[in-house]
Amino acid sequence: MPFAVVGSEKNITINGHQVRGRANRWGVINVEDENHCEFVYLRNFLTRTHLQDLIETTAQIHYETYRGKELLALKERSAAGMGGSRPISPSAERELSRQSNGRMTVNSGY
Repeated sequence: MPFAVVGSEKNITINGHQVRGRANRWGVINVEDENHCEFVYLRNFLTRTHLQDLIETTAQIHYETYRGKELLALKERSAAGMGGSRPISPSAERELSRQSNGRMTVNSGY
C-alpha cells in the first residue's frame, strides 16, 4: 500500500492557525492533516515500534556522554582552583578514571 508522506520544518499560517506544512503553487500541504499525507501514521508507527530503542539510546549514549563532559569540567574547574572550596569528590574522581580507561558505565537505576 503506497503512502504519501510529506515533511516540513516550516510553519505556515492557514486560516489564522500556525501549522507545519509546505506551500505549493496549488495550495498548502498540512503535514499534520491526515487528509493530506500519512506522516502522522508513520510517526506514530515508528515511535511505537522503536520507543524502547530511543529510551535506551538516550540513557546509554546521550546521558553518559553528557555526564562524562560534566565530570571532566568539574575536574578541570577543581584543578584550576575555580571550584571554590569544594574539591572533586573521590567518587567523581573514580568515575573519571574509569571513563578515561575506556569503560563506560551505565547506571540502571535511572
